[in-house]
Amino acid sequence: MDLAYFGAKVIHSKMIEPAMASDIPVWVKNTFNPSCKGTLIVRKQKKVDSVIKAVAVAKNIVIISVQGVGLMDAPNIAGRIFHALGEKGINIPMISGSSESNLSFVIAKNNLAEAMELLRAELGDGIVKGINVLEQVCIVTVVGAGMAGSKGTAAKLFQTVTDARANIIMIAQGSSEVSIAFVVGEEDAKNVVSVLHKTFIEAV
Repeated sequence: MDLAYFGAKVIHSKMIEPAMASDIPVWVKNTFNPSCKGTLIVRKQKKVDSVIKAVAVAKNIVIISVQGVGLMDAPNIAGRIFHALGEKGINIPMISGSSESNLSFVIAKNNLAEAMELLRAELGDGIVKGINVLEQVCIVTVVGAGMAGSKGTAAKLFQTVTDARANIIMIAQGSSEVSIAFVVGEEDAKNVVSVLHKTFIEAV
């Protein structure tokens, strides 16, 4: 589900739900190479050293940063923002409260104009001092069983991205402990995915 949510096109999260509910293993196969073994998705997997199993990219996104002194102390500010966007069906795949004066989140690029209009209308009470937009970015997501419980995985992951000379703009780890997602510049995404694949998947 994390792979589908963050950009992998080979599966759809709604397709996985019935299999999850009935505890049915799912094979993901390559239609261009039917003899290839493929990937097996199961409910529980024994933890191994090579926990990262796949890398996905979500393009055509933007980061919106809402800024204001004491922003996090303002009553229900995050709730107001997300409710206003949710009412119009604007999805927020990543959130980062990086400081008490900044709240950043990701939306699809095609929702930007509507989102900005909604935010200006909702936050026009003086609490927010600015709304900034960062474009030409991508979400890169690595997925693997038991990632959070594997020592050194996140450190190696981010060191690999640094070695690829890419700057990490934003980070989010899912509560399911199977994925870590981060935002990089659009121009760095292809190289980052290639390096991660070689380091964590091809090398196994």
